[in-house]
Amino acid sequence: MPDGHTCAGYWWPARDRAWRPDERLTDFLASGPAPVYFGFGSVSPGNAERLSGTIEDVVRGLGVRAVVQAGWQGLDISGDDILTIGECPHDWLFPRMAALVHHAGPGTVGAGLRAGIPAVPVPLALDQPFWARRLTALGVSPAYADARRLTARKLAEALYATLHVKQYRDRCTDLSALIRSHDGAAAVLKELETLPRP
Repeated sequence: MPDGHTCAGYWWPARDRAWRPDERLTDFLASGPAPVYFGFGSVSPGNAERLSGTIEDVVRGLGVRAVVQAGWQGLDISGDDILTIGECPHDWLFPRMAALVHHAGPGTVGAGLRAGIPAVPVPLALDQPFWARRLTALGVSPAYADARRLTARKLAEALYATLHVKQYRDRCTDLSALIRSHDGAAAVLKELETLPRP
């Protein structure tokens, strides 16, 4: 960290107390083993139809279940083993997943680590490749799949390892405990209090 800079850590917004999960989602979660989350936020790694086909091929090829967040791309996949959803708080959803496949945005990365769930990052732009490399360096992801060169085979290989190599889940559990013990908002406040007052 450069002199004069402080890394404060994450601070988490409070969830709306009136929020309740969609009944379709709770029924789907209760109907079988923990699914894999697929979500790409506001960035689309290719056209929605192609990406939907890739997700479907991976899910069926590995014999897993999936929750797909539609996102700005409007992903829409249906079937007994796949449920497409709209907005849903990650702090509620992620702990219920077996693994995460996402765009590696910093908020999603943090929410996944906080939940203790290993991920396959699929970065496309901006700071996403940085965060994808961090997940790999931290030992919580086997590799990342560049969105521009994403294939069902590459994604399936990375997801298989994420689901079956124990070290990724163990490392996520360790990092989750560390992140949960740290109060990023308090660290920011502490730094602000050191600034000169007018």
